[in-house]
Amino acid sequence: MNGEFLGVLLPLLVVLGALLGALVWVNKGRGLYRNNGPLNVLQVLAVSSRERVVVLDAGKRIMVLGVASGRVSLLSMLDPADLEDPTS
Repeated sequence: MNGEFLGVLLPLLVVLGALLGALVWVNKGRGLYRNNGPLNVLQVLAVSSRERVVVLDAGKRIMVLGVASGRVSLLSMLDPADLEDPTS
């Protein structure tokens, strides 16, 4: 009975490990684990089920975007100094 259990458990662990490794490898190139590109998402606010307001850091500018299905609109451009905490 113990041999049968190991005979089932070991291949299952190998398959789960391979799936986890493949998931990490696929997501690695999509920037989910690193944030060193030219654009950084600072915040996302859901306005409705299909619309979002996205605050995006583009280096010297902060962009506020309206994102809907099939459409992206620039709502505002900000300076990074506009987002600094005045109390600090």
